[in-house]
Amino acid sequence: MAKNVAKVTVKEGEPKRGPSGIMFILGLLVITAAALGGGWLISSQIQTMASHEVAKSPKAEDAKPRPASRAFSNLVELAPMVTNLGAPEDAWIRLEAAVVMDNPSQPDTDVLAREITGDFLAYLRTISIAQVQGAIGLQHLRQDLAERAAIRSKGRVRELIIHTMVIQ
Repeated sequence: MAKNVAKVTVKEGEPKRGPSGIMFILGLLVITAAALGGGWLISSQIQTMASHEVAKSPKAEDAKPRPASRAFSNLVELAPMVTNLGAPEDAWIRLEAAVVMDNPSQPDTDVLAREITGDFLAYLRTISIAQVQGAIGLQHLRQDLAERAAIRSKGRVRELIIHTMVIQ
């Protein structure tokens, strides 16, 4: 049996087929030049737009200070509260809160804030972890504390804001 094997012969004077190294380098240079030109064009447009925005913005001396909103001017921060819970006795709670109060510039505001803090501590000592678990538990706690603050302040407290609550 004879095997049919095709022999490929390359003539010595014939050039190789396929891309040459020079064409590869030339293509790479063209792509690099296009990328550099595009990057320069985009950066010059962004710089032009930024300089127009800076020119349109008001100067520092022209800007008038905005008054604080009414809600923030009525915000009274309460002292952070740390106490143990009613059940289990080895569980501790840390609560940081603020109240939105009508007429916080009255002289008895500090005393009222301390009394509200004391009421909150007394209430926190009676609850269990199960009562404050989950979103519903947090909502109920917030409502209960807001109600206590409104009663203590005779309606001056409009809202309770709980900043942080950690139970350990």
